[in-house]
Amino acid sequence: MTNSEKRTLLLTVTVITAAGIWLLPPIAQPLGYHDLADKRTIWGIPNFANVVSNLPFLFVGMDGLRVMRRARVGRGLAEVEVVDYRVGVGLLWPLLALGVASVWWWHWTELQGRGDLRLYGWVQYYPMLFLPLVLWLYYDPSHQRTLKPLA
Repeated sequence: MTNSEKRTLLLTVTVITAAGIWLLPPIAQPLGYHDLADKRTIWGIPNFANVVSNLPFLFVGMDGLRVMRRARVGRGLAEVEVVDYRVGVGLLWPLLALGVASVWWWHWTELQGRGDLRLYGWVQYYPMLFLPLVLWLYYDPSHQRTLKPLA
């Protein structure tokens, strides 16, 4: 399969699955979702421990963005390592924006009284289809590159 055919396949699968989620009925948030373990409000933050327990994810994500910005060779994104560096790095910010947009859509539809998790679910679960497909199409262990450590 040529590189053009591989990219066409990846794009086709992406478009079909992304369009397909909108054929599903809206997926409502479970009623018990906000029945969180910590119900305390501290420093004006409701459900304090549940909220601040996410801060390590924020810090690790910000550090990952810092590393990607300074790195000469992509690390951690399969697209960068096995397909094309420029494509993978070029997709970083649009994919991050899509993740934020999926949470915004979820929140906005909740405010409308008709919560819809379809886009959020696609953003969370599509990589489980996409990454194995990328590796199947592009990964060749005989051409393994040696990545230089960050200086």
